[in-house]
Amino acid sequence: MAKARTAVPAATAARVLFESDRTCCVCRKAGPVQIHHIDEYPTNHDPQNLAVLCFDCHEETQRKGGFARGLDRAQVLLYRDNWLQTVAASRSTSELDIETPVSGRNTFDAQLVTSLVEINRAVGNWVGLAFLYHAIGNVELRDEVVEQAVESDPSGSTLVRLRRLQGRIDEVPEKEIEAELDRAQGDYRMVSRLLQDLGRYREATDTLLRGLAARSDVSDFHVAFTLKRLLDSDLIEGLFVRALQEAADADDLWWQVRALQELGWTSELHALVLSHEKEIEADDDLWPSQKATLRVIAARARGDGDAAREAIKDEERIMARAQVEHKEG
Repeated sequence: MAKARTAVPAATAARVLFESDRTCCVCRKAGPVQIHHIDEYPTNHDPQNLAVLCFDCHEETQRKGGFARGLDRAQVLLYRDNWLQTVAASRSTSELDIETPVSGRNTFDAQLVTSLVEINRAVGNWVGLAFLYHAIGNVELRDEVVEQAVESDPSGSTLVRLRRLQGRIDEVPEKEIEAELDRAQGDYRMVSRLLQDLGRYREATDTLLRGLAARSDVSDFHVAFTLKRLLDSDLIEGLFVRALQEAADADDLWWQVRALQELGWTSELHALVLSHEKEIEADDDLWPSQKATLRVIAARARGDGDAAREAIKDEERIMARAQVEHKEG
């Protein structure tokens, strides 16, 4: 009796094809290729069970007995693992990140993009296509498929993410947002993601950290993975942007400077310090170490290398004295 076959999930297929460079892992010929289930169970779509083969090599895996020996499981595994290592070592460009617009990356794999478009169009995954077109910077196509995705009645969280891509989060009905938050209760990661999509960064961070702290049964891997996602997301940048606005509203120069430094907004930082250079020296609320740091920034903003070096020396002297005084105290 033939084994039931199910389609390899689109995301899994795209990842497997990308990691193998759309090339047969046995004969090393590029396309056309197929995805082979190593254990011969066509419903086991674990990436560790999948290998990319050309039609001829795939046929070799089906041959049993006789004088001509086919490709068995052990051989395919060896060929697959060796080829993946070769591709990984030779690939000089980073993998495609479909959440990050192309303006934020140096390059993207055009062959992979084409494959992902084909895969998602074939199954009508308009949400996936929207994020893909956003990633490669094609706003026109992104907006077309966003509308198709919206017509498919997506969940509230998906609707929020789609409109956020377009900068149109205000178009999501408040009742949809609240309903999705209610549905997500109990899954702190989902709630945190939704709050993040809404720009409620402090709540998103608090939810994520509280959720982790409340789960004593989670593995170290789970904790590390969650924190890594937190660090890789725009939560941190969003919090720094809010901190910058709060400091500006309070007319607090120092914390505006610190927020700009952490954001890496150098031109804005230089402009801010230069516009307040005279005030800095007269500000009695600033510590000597803070004034020294601001002098360094001002000198660098003016492109005065000598002044910057002298300011750095002054900063070091102040910090050294403070360290000694702290020990003696």
